[in-house]
Amino acid sequence: MTGLESGDAAWPAFWDVLLAMPLPPHVATPIAAPLDDEFDFLAEPAQQPAPLPIADETVPNPARLAQLAVFEARLPYLAQAVVPLQEALRDDRRLDRLDAAGALWLFRVLLLAPAAAVPEHGALLRVIQRSARSPNPTLVALAADVIAHLDARAAQLDLVARLHADPRSLGHAGVDRVLACLKQVADGRCVREMETLLVERGADLSDVHAWQARHIVQVIRRAGRK
Repeated sequence: MTGLESGDAAWPAFWDVLLAMPLPPHVATPIAAPLDDEFDFLAEPAQQPAPLPIADETVPNPARLAQLAVFEARLPYLAQAVVPLQEALRDDRRLDRLDAAGALWLFRVLLLAPAAAVPEHGALLRVIQRSARSPNPTLVALAADVIAHLDARAAQLDLVARLHADPRSLGHAGVDRVLACLKQVADGRCVREMETLLVERGADLSDVHAWQARHIVQVIRRAGRK
């Protein structure tokens, strides 16, 4: 890798390493988000299939992380290589194969790239949704950062579901990042889930985090935010 001088040159090798893991047995189904103009957060929520999480071990395989670590110095170049990055994010076949380690590094590239809105369908959204539900707290926290950075509002329910499942496993800093993301992107489609979280998992949240979660719900309801 030492001879690479640009993101364009680095991308092919980066993908080769990202895709070192085999295709998972199931591909996640994205949550279908309703259009804003036809969504009423007071209505009964539609039952939507939840995407399967990226089901790697809680700590990604050290060998995989070591493989990817050779790109540490190349991350800024990858993020600046706009055309290869855009092409990569349209490649469903590749993105659907990412494991936890690959997702961690892809997110690091995305967080260095300019902010942009993610379409509410597609492979990148599926990676974000699956990562938001991961047992790996580092990946969940990074997913929250990416959701905020890319305004990926369609992944908000996945983030709330992960917080509901086991808030303590995220640690104080992880919950901070999840709630900071939800404060920025949450809308009416997650109100009921947030209220259920507070009822069923409120005791597992710190007083500050419980207050923040209630405040998110209150702001949405008062503003009628969709």
